[in-house]
Amino acid sequence: MIERKKLKQKARKNLKHNYFRAVIVAFIAFVLINEGYDLVSFNIRTEAENTVTNYINNFHILDSILNGFESYVDASNASKGILAIFANNIASANSFFIGTLNGLNQILFYNQIASGIIIFTGLIVGFFFWLFISSTIEVGRNRFFIEKVNYKNTPIDKIFFVIRVKKTLNVVKIMFLRQLYILLWCLTIVGGVIKYYSYLMIPYILAENPGISKKEAFKLSRQMMDGQKWNCFKLDLSFLGWKILGLLTLNISNLLITEPYYQMTYGNLYLTLRENLLANDESLSNLFNDKKLMETGDIYPEGLVKKNIRRWLKIDYNREYSVLSLVLIFFTIAIMGWCWEVALNLFRTGDFVNKGTLTGPWLPIYGVGGIAILILLYKIREKPLFVFLLSLMIGGFIEYFVSAYLEFVYHLKWWDYSGFFMNIDGRICLEVLILFGLGGCAVIYLIAPLLDNLYRKIPYLVKIVICTILITLFAMDFIISTIMPNAGEGITTIAMIILKQGN
Repeated sequence: MIERKKLKQKARKNLKHNYFRAVIVAFIAFVLINEGYDLVSFNIRTEAENTVTNYINNFHILDSILNGFESYVDASNASKGILAIFANNIASANSFFIGTLNGLNQILFYNQIASGIIIFTGLIVGFFFWLFISSTIEVGRNRFFIEKVNYKNTPIDKIFFVIRVKKTLNVVKIMFLRQLYILLWCLTIVGGVIKYYSYLMIPYILAENPGISKKEAFKLSRQMMDGQKWNCFKLDLSFLGWKILGLLTLNISNLLITEPYYQMTYGNLYLTLRENLLANDESLSNLFNDKKLMETGDIYPEGLVKKNIRRWLKIDYNREYSVLSLVLIFFTIAIMGWCWEVALNLFRTGDFVNKGTLTGPWLPIYGVGGIAILILLYKIREKPLFVFLLSLMIGGFIEYFVSAYLEFVYHLKWWDYSGFFMNIDGRICLEVLILFGLGGCAVIYLIAPLLDNLYRKIPYLVKIVICTILITLFAMDFIISTIMPNAGEGITTIAMIILKQGN
């Protein structure tokens, strides 16, 4: 018998230590897990709100699985860009199965090969995202909250636990079979709900023992949940008020309170059920192979997870750059940006167009963004997630205000994201912001270090000459373009600016 009040009381106590770590882990996991489930429509309607719905009408589960996902972002006005295409086509497909048929229909009967390929690509990417990312992140999230029950300073990187112990394929296989079995049981009247709770502990068992076999994982979960399914349902039901509060606060309370609270409660539940099962059958201790989870302390004493993990990146990115290197990196990134824009336009339209406000083969906005990221994010280079988010913000800030400046001064637009998924005034959009984030990571961890290694081999005096020539040419181009900017067909459009005229 589990005591709901006691579990939730312990969860609140656990959350008092490093509360924001729990919020960050819960948020990252919530986004990645639900995004993966939604993309392939294997969604079983998670947590308390969904469980209540399931018990009221089990056919809602089957409907959720076979008939698509709910969209929380209104993309009805988005018609341009990759994200808009994916959002509209996958949303119109509604589910993995229906989307497959839709793709076949587009290709075989309407000769719309491009549209069909896009749908297929989105479905395949969504499926593998759910299979390899969502499932492993779910187990990693559970590992974090299990450890946090007894260890106050559990680090955020526990969310990547499965990858670190190199058990990804085993975890992915078992998580896939768990979801598949629930899906098949949903074809019965009440089997889906029963099996959902029967297999509820599998992601937690994998969080403790990621190398466990499929047969043992399913058997352990059934044993742990024997006689506890109704109790777990009531535990889920007890969070219904918090879910309602989330609706009233536009999901803010869900992100800051409900989700970490719920996951912390279930971390306590797993350890409680684990302890009860071992008390009845000590022979199962070899399957629950991590005794340190029941100890206490500040940080989990690394045993199962090795500390000395090979770094995937052997480039020394945590370095200082000389002024000459920064100048050369600025021009290299600016030229790379120009090549990218010109090549993209050539691919789309078949026309060669000199992109940007300047005449020369460089786009300074790329160079400025790259150097800004290198300098401003110097102290957080060891935190890739923050590098990504702040690169996204820095790039978005630069692009938005450069666009506003150019429109105000010249009444022209050199780029316009109107119609793109989640754009702001046509100056920035989510699709490009994501590229800024990824680009910032690429600059810090790969591009800048490699370029710096190359430039260090150039004699000092030669670098001075090269930098002087580049700066001189750039300055001349900038002055001329300030008076007569590069504009015209394929480069600019007229900005729709309403000017106030005096009487």
